[in-house]
Amino acid sequence: MEGRDRPRDRHHDQPVVSSEVLPEQSDPRVRARVDEVRLEVVRLASLTLDAIRAGTEALVAGDLDHADRVVADDDAIDSLRHAVEDECLRIIALPGLCPADLRFVGVALRIAHELERSADLMVKV
Repeated sequence: MEGRDRPRDRHHDQPVVSSEVLPEQSDPRVRARVDEVRLEVVRLASLTLDAIRAGTEALVAGDLDHADRVVADDDAIDSLRHAVEDECLRIIALPGLCPADLRFVGVALRIAHELERSADLMVKV
């Protein structure tokens, strides 16, 4: 709306004030859970890359048995994705989570989805 004065919401002009100071570092128990999610995301990425490699090899070779194994192995990737997402949601609910770890958990949710989707796309090939 160029050229026009838009009505302003009185709440948007005021600074946001938090009643709670966020910790600079997560509670050690929370941090251990975040680190475990980090490892599980790496594991999920590894499984996804293996699925892409195996699916490509099966396609190029025309090996239906190998392709069937890729499809069967996708269930493990799906399960791991759900486990990562569930743990991320549990971590978000914990007190003592620092902003950096909260951002990582949010990114891990998205990455887990994208990795699983990539493996699913390989199954469709």
